[in-house]
Amino acid sequence: MRVTEKTHTLEVPQIGKPGDPRLFSLSEAAALLPLIQKITRAAHSEWLPLRDAVRNTLSCDPRLGDRELAYAAIVQTWSDKVERLGPVVAGLWHVDFFTGDGFLCWKYPEIRLAYYHAASDSANVRQDIAAIVDTEAPDWAWPNQ
Repeated sequence: MRVTEKTHTLEVPQIGKPGDPRLFSLSEAAALLPLIQKITRAAHSEWLPLRDAVRNTLSCDPRLGDRELAYAAIVQTWSDKVERLGPVVAGLWHVDFFTGDGFLCWKYPEIRLAYYHAASDSANVRQDIAAIVDTEAPDWAWPNQ
């Protein structure tokens, strides 16, 4: 009996400086999305109880300042981690992957990368990626472009 070994190529995401976005194709963004989701899920689960604590703390409560600082630290740490991988943080739990002419968009807890907005549009003007690919056939939609 002969045993063959499968070799797998491990792709390590490029780490850069926060705020230094890179260009993504659709396939590159889709490949990075599971890591972005994992980072976001962890931060969100840490942040959620603090959000509730801040909401339920009276403005005169001396604990409010510390809670707000911890809340902000979680969000800032999440943002820095995401941006070091190349995407742009467009809002709380909202990540954009720059394509050169616009952004592939993802918001927690969406399960897949499904939206796009042009660089000239607001991040709130999201269009279905499939419709954009069908009508405009952008370079970023094809691997190795």
